[in-house]
Amino acid sequence: MGLKVTGNGSVYSSMMKATAGESYLARIQASSANGGGLRLAFFDANFKAIGAGELTSFAGKAWTRYAASGTAPANTAYVAFELVAAEGDD
Repeated sequence: MGLKVTGNGSVYSSMMKATAGESYLARIQASSANGGGLRLAFFDANFKAIGAGELTSFAGKAWTRYAASGTAPANTAYVAFELVAAEGDD
């Protein structure tokens, strides 16, 4: 399966149920000529964004494994990962 994000944009995975105070980890394999990033995003029961983990940046045309982690803040009901593309990435 593949996913391509182009031009200074981002895409979220499906939301998964999560619990406040728990730690979460996302792992991907990616390549990016102009750079990009991966982070976890946390949402409340109404799907409102309430926090995000630190951005794990990546760059390079070689396929490489990356991971991002974060701890769910208070009132977290869902977690998703966000894949971010740098400007001009194709």
